[in-house]
Amino acid sequence: MAQPHKGVRYARTIRFPEPLNDVIEKAAVAAGYDNINDYVVDVLYRAHAAGVFPTAPPGQTRLPISA
Repeated sequence: MAQPHKGVRYARTIRFPEPLNDVIEKAAVAAGYDNINDYVVDVLYRAHAAGVFPTAPPGQTRLPISA
């Protein structure tokens, strides 16, 4: 059976630090998701709906980028 259409989507490429990626993968499996993308989208959607998106510290406009 096909999954219902999820609406308009935009492709994003995100590179997670390895330790965080391992945690995300384990959490997605434990939560019953069959793919990481749906898990990450749901976590971000719920954080946004709950008003708990992080904000940058004073004087910092974005998180630092590591090499």
